[in-house]
Amino acid sequence: MDDNNDILLKAAFSDLDEINRMFDDATKEMDRNGINIWNEYYPREVLPEDIEKERLYILRRGERVIGAFALLNDEDEEYEPGTWEVDDAPCKFLNRLAVDPACQRQGIAKRLIADACRIAKEEGAEYMRLFVVDCNPPAISLYEKTGFSRSPIIKEDHLYEDRILIEFGYEKKLS
Repeated sequence: MDDNNDILLKAAFSDLDEINRMFDDATKEMDRNGINIWNEYYPREVLPEDIEKERLYILRRGERVIGAFALLNDEDEEYEPGTWEVDDAPCKFLNRLAVDPACQRQGIAKRLIADACRIAKEEGAEYMRLFVVDCNPPAISLYEKTGFSRSPIIKEDHLYEDRILIEFGYEKKLS
């Protein structure tokens, strides 16, 4: 169950070892479930930049990081505009959402999404947008259950030399 002492914070460089541990554990769990989209390089290689740009948030339970997400500005996310509900509306992009496997099934991902939407709205966004890989049905289900709708946008991501990831665009109007 969600612990009342869980604290959402902007990540600091001093948190990086614990953040990397959590992402490593999440990557291994995804691999065990046949969702092979992260590896020893990604997302680890972009986390320092996320921290530097103050866009990485962590959920801490005591000394342990149990969840994280990046909240990117419109210009930070690579996509072809043209098919969002309101293409030029102020928005944020949710990226790199992860929950420590030891803490899954406790509502943490839903809490992180709600926190991200709240922060985005406080920062003037009208929409929260994201991309989710087609081979990640649990994430697709989670986003749909939390009010995101699939847009017509489909993006090819060349994350690995030997593989192209197909990503679906999702968005949610922040009310």
